[in-house]
Amino acid sequence: MLRKRRFWLGLAVSLFFMVLFLYRTDFRAMGDAFWGANYLFVLPAAAVYFVALFFRVGRWYVLLLPMRRIGFRNLFSVMSVGYMVNNILPLRLGDLARAYLLGEKEHLSKAAVLATVAGERVLDGVALVLFLVAGAMFVPLTPLLRDMTRITALLFLGALVLLILVSFRGAILHRAMALPFIPLSIQAKAQEVAGLFLSGLKAMKSLRGLAMACALSILMWLAEAAIFYMVSLSFSLELPFWAFIMATAAANLSISLPSSQGGIGPFEVFTLQVLLLFGSNAAVATAYAVALHATILLPVTLLGLYYLVANHLSLGRMVAGEGATAARRGVRLPLERREP
Repeated sequence: MLRKRRFWLGLAVSLFFMVLFLYRTDFRAMGDAFWGANYLFVLPAAAVYFVALFFRVGRWYVLLLPMRRIGFRNLFSVMSVGYMVNNILPLRLGDLARAYLLGEKEHLSKAAVLATVAGERVLDGVALVLFLVAGAMFVPLTPLLRDMTRITALLFLGALVLLILVSFRGAILHRAMALPFIPLSIQAKAQEVAGLFLSGLKAMKSLRGLAMACALSILMWLAEAAIFYMVSLSFSLELPFWAFIMATAAANLSISLPSSQGGIGPFEVFTLQVLLLFGSNAAVATAYAVALHATILLPVTLLGLYYLVANHLSLGRMVAGEGATAARRGVRLPLERREP
């Protein structure tokens, strides 16, 4: 029942934003834009996505380093599966799947791994807000973009400060787990989970580790902005590169909170919002946003499905987190290499 509710919630969010996205669209003109596009640039744009994924894996490696040095191949496969799950299921369940898979594979605390994923999300949000704020110095934002920038700036900057504070003052989190409204029967377990979560924030206590994670975040999003730019060449959108940096920030901030499968709907709406700021033709910009999102979603979804099948993983088990019981019974751990 819960899975069905998640599915329908994600579908409802997508439908709402897709109606908003396609409202007053000239479908014939949009079709002409699709027909007249030069898709020669889409393939290299998809290849650049894996450059961005490389930076993502590198950042996760840095955040996990205080716990254990983990091989790039393992992180790459787990991250690919996680992003695939995010693209086909709502509410960012792929983030939970990543914590589960890596915890099982490397025998790490899933709560600690989830803390590193939370750190990733916060660093993403801060980098994207900075991109959008910098762009707003050159072009006035629409009310929708301005409100989103204000809300996400407060949210992510506050979250970053909180994560750093908690990483240095872990007693704050432990006291929070002992608040009166938390039943005594679960306080002990909550305290244990809090301690494990804190162990995943050790990179936040290191100036060098935090600086490396921030630098990789900037490089990652610049690489994704390059994808936005390269796909724009297919539709002859003659805009400056910083317009696509702003579009990257707006589109990804719109899907940074749990929403629809793959962010379908919000991504297109906010990409279109930015392009219209720069005077793009609405029909061409609409076609571009759809093609762009497909270019970003398809490669990692197919790669994640490959790792899912190749490693005999169960999508339902990952999301439900039932693998620990199976592991205790001697079933092969996810992504575990079989010995010849």
